[in-house]
Amino acid sequence: MQPCSHRAVLVLYGIAGILLYARSLAYPMVFDDLLYLVENPLFTEFRHFQELLTQFSDKVVCLAPLGKDGDVSANFALRPLTYFSFFLNHSIGGLNPTGYRALNVIIHCINAFLTFRLSLILLRAPIFQGQSDQSYKHFAAVATGLFFLIHPLQTESVTYIIQRATSLSAMFYLMSIVLHLDAREASTGISRTATFLSVLCSMLSKESGFTAPFLAVLLDWLVLRAPLRTALRRGTPLLILTPLVPLMLVAVSMSQKGTISLLDLLHVSATEGSKSQSVPYALTQPSVWLGYLRLFFWPSGLNIDPEVAAVSSPLHWRFWAAILLLLSIPLAALVALRKRFFPDASLAMLLGFGWFAFTIAPDSTLVPLPDLMAEHRSYLPLFGPCLFAAVSLAQAGNILGRRKMRWHTQSTALTLLLPTTALCVSTIQRNDCWSTRSALWQDACNKSPGKIRPWINLANAYIENNQLSEAQHAIEQSIAVQPTGIAYANLSSILLRADKSREALDAALKALDCPPSGYDFFVYSAVGRCYAHLQRWSEAVPFLIRALSASAGHFESAHLLAVAYSNLGAHQQAHATLTAALKYHPGDSRLNSWIQFCEAKLREIGNATPARINIQPPSDTASREPYKLRLGFQ
Repeated sequence: MQPCSHRAVLVLYGIAGILLYARSLAYPMVFDDLLYLVENPLFTEFRHFQELLTQFSDKVVCLAPLGKDGDVSANFALRPLTYFSFFLNHSIGGLNPTGYRALNVIIHCINAFLTFRLSLILLRAPIFQGQSDQSYKHFAAVATGLFFLIHPLQTESVTYIIQRATSLSAMFYLMSIVLHLDAREASTGISRTATFLSVLCSMLSKESGFTAPFLAVLLDWLVLRAPLRTALRRGTPLLILTPLVPLMLVAVSMSQKGTISLLDLLHVSATEGSKSQSVPYALTQPSVWLGYLRLFFWPSGLNIDPEVAAVSSPLHWRFWAAILLLLSIPLAALVALRKRFFPDASLAMLLGFGWFAFTIAPDSTLVPLPDLMAEHRSYLPLFGPCLFAAVSLAQAGNILGRRKMRWHTQSTALTLLLPTTALCVSTIQRNDCWSTRSALWQDACNKSPGKIRPWINLANAYIENNQLSEAQHAIEQSIAVQPTGIAYANLSSILLRADKSREALDAALKALDCPPSGYDFFVYSAVGRCYAHLQRWSEAVPFLIRALSASAGHFESAHLLAVAYSNLGAHQQAHATLTAALKYHPGDSRLNSWIQFCEAKLREIGNATPARINIQPPSDTASREPYKLRLGFQ
């Protein structure tokens, strides 16, 4: 079989990518797409990117007072290049998901081509001497890129828009490795500059790009057999960039905490509930690694929110069983190499496992992330298993064609057809799960019935479709799994939409009995909202004040507190509340119109007295006119 041109390979990957992902382009944004894109004002205006250079500390914490997750603004500061790509999408098509996913698919196809180029470089290295036929190596490289492109485990990094951070960082990561290894013999100023910029862009897309310089040096030394001193000299310009990510993490931690410690650095991306889980997180990761490898070879049970049991003790059998199984992989490869048993496949197994372990380590070792397992973390590491599978199939096809003692075209097609067909069908089926929010979360609930978040998100999806009875059932399922303040607060919101105000208040009061979390303001706001809907204004006020104390810029709490004050006849305090909210939502037309209403009321009753702290129920002579604004709730 004659090797096909690089252009033909790129066209092949492009056509395959379009066929696999075309149906999913218009699917709605889901989950963190809503938090980090739809509800995030930072990436929509270019001035926010400029202010990262002049007001970095302020930008890192600017959204927390608005009642938004503090990780949103920190994420924007740590991954500016990713968000700039979102800015370009937004400038062209607003929040239409089609453009965002189209760019994700393009990036994914480019990554597949880069894995083809990288595997071709590696397979031509001195360590792969068992097969001199170039068509053999070319076939294995094409198959590596094809597996990387069509594998269903990759859908979360393509269809899930916000995970562009993963695929974009991987694109620059792979580009830097390819450029570095490809130009080792005839390095020019242009190639060195391009490699340097690729590493920089990878780090500015996602923090995991930090490992790219180290891997470039290791591959040059261990695979391409350059002397260590030479490999270090070639990699010095890249290694100079390694302090960038730690310095950015330090700057973010300083902005959030005002102090710096190793513990704070490790928890920059952690939620309040996960900060005490550093040890269980690390102990669970060996079994999670095995989970990713299992999903590569048998991609059944793909799940946006997998349910993983944490390992809490280093003496637990799951920890040691996973460690032993992981160690057995390189050991088996070394034994096979020594016995000259499928030498190329054994080398690919050893190299592929090394790539997998090295690239997945930043996300799945000591740094505790909010979730024990997430499929998108295996995106770049999946190149290792793809290389091993492709080389193994190439050798199997070579055996089938051994009668002619040369590479046999029909046998290669036969060995590649079955797995690629199965993977393509699985990827299309997996993409269909993203067609609606309710379909995605129903799938997650079916696969993770003992986890509360899928049930809460399923309830929210049903609320969007005004399916209140289904939403109530889903949120009650989450409460059955684990009673939390967030779940009860969401239940109260559903009951309010169903005009069951008293039942909603009972649910909101139960939320107060649950352990505190990082979203206590939402619980207080839910209680205040219920009292407001029952027109028990004086009882609503203290809870809404507590909500604003926990999150000063929470729009709904400020709105409802102004409603309560106005109905208590305290228009001055309503005016002060809305004016304070305007500092967090400058230029908001609703706040301005409500402030004008309060000012008109104050002129009407001639009240110019200072605002009082404690509001008493209004006297019989006080104005009892109900506030004219809509009682909004989320």
